[in-house]
Amino acid sequence: MSLPHGWNTTPIGEAGKWLSGGTPSTGNSEYWNGDIPWISSGSLTNFRLTTSDRKVTAKGAENGTRMVQPRTILMVVRGMSLKSEFRIGVAMRPMTFGQDCKALVAGESFDPTFLAYAILAQTPKILGIVDEAGHGTGRLNSDQLYAVEIGVPPMPEQRAIAEVLGALDDKIAANTKLATTTTSLMTELIASYSATVPLSDVVDHRKTSRNPSALSRGRVAHFSLPAFDLDKSPEVCEPSTIKSNKFLIDKPSVLISKLNPRFPRIWDVATLPGMMSLASTEFLVLEPKSISTAVLFAILSQPSFSASLQTQVAGTSSSHQRVKPSDLMATRIPNPAAIPESVLAQITSLGAHTALMRLENKTLSATRDALLPQLMSGKLRVKDAEPLVSAAV
Repeated sequence: MSLPHGWNTTPIGEAGKWLSGGTPSTGNSEYWNGDIPWISSGSLTNFRLTTSDRKVTAKGAENGTRMVQPRTILMVVRGMSLKSEFRIGVAMRPMTFGQDCKALVAGESFDPTFLAYAILAQTPKILGIVDEAGHGTGRLNSDQLYAVEIGVPPMPEQRAIAEVLGALDDKIAANTKLATTTTSLMTELIASYSATVPLSDVVDHRKTSRNPSALSRGRVAHFSLPAFDLDKSPEVCEPSTIKSNKFLIDKPSVLISKLNPRFPRIWDVATLPGMMSLASTEFLVLEPKSISTAVLFAILSQPSFSASLQTQVAGTSSSHQRVKPSDLMATRIPNPAAIPESVLAQITSLGAHTALMRLENKTLSATRDALLPQLMSGKLRVKDAEPLVSAAV
């Protein structure tokens, strides 16, 4: 590793104190639904870690898992996501984490945020040592992970690098928080309307399928469950990498997963990518008849709708419960015809604004990922990166 004068190298295993996590008993109600985030391989999807879809109580944090403090680095070491990506983030508040993640408390010689970026910059090497844990699950061997080396500049430059890259992630975090708030407002604007109709009255259920292996097109947009969980952006890939038939999306649509409705996955596809778009067969492709996709998204995001789906699931495994498409289509929803046009227009506007923020986040992430290896190798210095970051944020 060729580095600038004054830099040295260190294996990340020697960069601080490593910790393992765990899962409190899911059968004990006293451990769950508190206010302490519990980070898993599925919920570690941001660099700035502030919350999670599952939370534990103070009692749960003391039984079966581990609490870490702000500025602790968390990374996924086991999970299906490891087959294609390496997830890492920095805790912004006290939180707990599961056994599919590891935590790293940076040593005194490291700025924690810089250290997280330095490890992230080694993603190609880290993905190269992922092995198979069974059923498509990737796994990082601890000894191999700890042996990966990073470049380490003096502390002032560590902090400068962390600050310039952090400006991009700060903007991403702000956009994400605002998008969450906007989405909640869209949902709340419909909550007070009680007249209902079956979902089938409001949408067309698109069932046209395509066999990716038979396509001659160079690249397609794949709307998969992992892509939704990561950043709600489709994966652009070669058709040959997609297994089995997928549903075609060729009009503005809303996708809703029939799998595990207690964790709703609702995807507003208001604008199609400039390529063939395919959806996992775990989704229903719903085309709204006379309303915007944003309004349909807000309707399907109602807690009452999710609760109704949960009463209709089939399957013995809690992780593989599904709703039958016919039952989902028969579920009653707020009647858009009973909602004032001004409210529908406001929801549509909020949906468009949310989509723009998510698109900006993709651009910001691409800028960060392009700068990351250059800064971490010393080939690009902070003073040269600052104008690029200022233009992006």
